[in-house]
Amino acid sequence: MRRARRAGCLAGALALGLASPAPASDGAWFLHPFGEMRAYFGDWLAVCTEEGRGPCRAVQILLEGDETRVGPARLAVYPRESGGHVLTLYMRGMPEEGRDPVILAIDGHVLPLSAEDWAPGEPGAPNVMETLTIADPDVMGDLVARMRAGLRLTASHGGGGGPRGGDQTVFSLRGLTAALDAIEARATENGE
Repeated sequence: MRRARRAGCLAGALALGLASPAPASDGAWFLHPFGEMRAYFGDWLAVCTEEGRGPCRAVQILLEGDETRVGPARLAVYPRESGGHVLTLYMRGMPEEGRDPVILAIDGHVLPLSAEDWAPGEPGAPNVMETLTIADPDVMGDLVARMRAGLRLTASHGGGGGPRGGDQTVFSLRGLTAALDAIEARATENGE
């Protein structure tokens, strides 16, 4: 009797587990309702538009509390078709006017950015608030190489509590290399 009850409980738990939606496993691509192919890699999400046929990016969105879509910060790396990368950084409260210093540090190694190294907004959309883009190939080559080897990236701006004043945000780099490699492999599969 005990054995039959235990077997029944196990069968019920197994059936419930198989019927329940589970989060996508690390590295498994899935089609999102927005029409994007997505895959999680550690703390990063690889996203390819147009059901995987369009441009891709690796992104990390920091969320607070009950937020589910837009949090206080987002870091995205976009591979270029011609090689290299473009980086966008969104930080809530980043000044919209002026050219405050922006400082990136990877595992404590400070990489100050000059005003010429970044532009406001996103590529093709300079009016996106609280966002900057780094597209210079030399800066990005060094930055992405350091990010691939690093554990965390700290971004700060303005004049407050960051490493040299300003607001500060810390992003994990766990999974970035795998996300960028998966995007590159996907581009190769698509003949790009």
